[in-house]
Amino acid sequence: MSDIKAYPFDTRVPLIHELLGDEAENCSWDNGVGGQVHVVADPKDVLDVFHRPDFERSDLMKQVGGKGLIFSDGSLWLEQRRLAQPHFHERVMDRYLESIYECIDGVSNRIDASIQAGESFFLAEEMIRFTIRTTYKAFFGINLDEDHDLGALLCQYFDAIGHITLAILRRGKSIPSQALEEFRVVQKEVRNETERILRYRADGDVSGTDLLGSFEPNIDVELLKDEIQTFFLAGAETTSNLMSWLVLLLEAADDEYAKVIEEIDSVVVSGERVPAESTKDMPRLYAAMYETMRLYPPVWLPSRQVKGDTTINGRAVQEKDWFLVCVYFLHRNNRIWDDPHVFRPDRFLDDSPKDRYAYAPFGGGRHLCIGKHFAELETMLLTSTLLKRYRFERVTDAPLDPWPGLTLKPMTDIPIRAHLR
Repeated sequence: MSDIKAYPFDTRVPLIHELLGDEAENCSWDNGVGGQVHVVADPKDVLDVFHRPDFERSDLMKQVGGKGLIFSDGSLWLEQRRLAQPHFHERVMDRYLESIYECIDGVSNRIDASIQAGESFFLAEEMIRFTIRTTYKAFFGINLDEDHDLGALLCQYFDAIGHITLAILRRGKSIPSQALEEFRVVQKEVRNETERILRYRADGDVSGTDLLGSFEPNIDVELLKDEIQTFFLAGAETTSNLMSWLVLLLEAADDEYAKVIEEIDSVVVSGERVPAESTKDMPRLYAAMYETMRLYPPVWLPSRQVKGDTTINGRAVQEKDWFLVCVYFLHRNNRIWDDPHVFRPDRFLDDSPKDRYAYAPFGGGRHLCIGKHFAELETMLLTSTLLKRYRFERVTDAPLDPWPGLTLKPMTDIPIRAHLR
């Protein structure tokens, strides 16, 4: 890896470069189960892998995640998508606003308490507490306390899968038994949580018109547990990481921060909730969000498995071969992006990449992230509210070393001190 220092700090993920080189092109090795692992990061390959019907979710993903929406394929996936899609159309996002606002108030209460106590707080911990709470309230009909601690369970789950992911990337080496056992233990705890959610819904006064209400009369209990697990896992850590990196990147980039604050101050009234429609008047914050996802995509290495012997852009591949789409390198391709390691939100104000599959933070094809609109809405509402109310500063100048597990997150949580503006 070169010695380039990218403004405002070196945004690269050293371990990814160590494992895959500096571009991840023409990267293949034995997957240990009778096939090959192929890493792709070229838009033409990404288009094929995401769209072709003979590229499906991998057997490993299904073993890890069950049969829920984001881990399934074929007719089972289609039926689940049909049941879930009405809850995620852009036109229905208003139904979730009150839930999001209530959870934003919870974050503000906790940050206010840290200010009054003269203490710092851990940024990623607060962001994941927020995203879990919004998920439970909006989709499960459950009101979690603003001080809940479910984030620890979610982080353990993603860390366990991350250790398996990294083992696969260490070419030719088998997945350590310790990593598999770690996953089995935390998977059992996640399953216990899905059962707790079902018990709450059976005993409580919940609406049958919410997301789970659409699934409950149409699928069996075991598949319903898989579905709850899917939505518990799918949006919380990915979106909380986006929010954390967005705050950290803006905090470190004085010029960009000043532009975003000027924009927010011209739109948002102090002491009032941010109207959802006003986010459309914040193009700079949107651009900063998109640029954050370019540098730190929510899922940086989605995978597919080939159903039968075939070719992809002239390359022969065999049944059971795995394809890992390295969105991290796709987003940092210097043939597509100028200064690819630099945080420069203006690139999303001036122009978007000419190739549709040069930018894929939410995946693509039939498995395009169903929660895209919800994730963007809660990110815009939370960050605009917090940046209007507070000025943030890091307590330490320790390097922001991202850890490439299933998601990209800081290696250690970042202590932040908030000041009222």
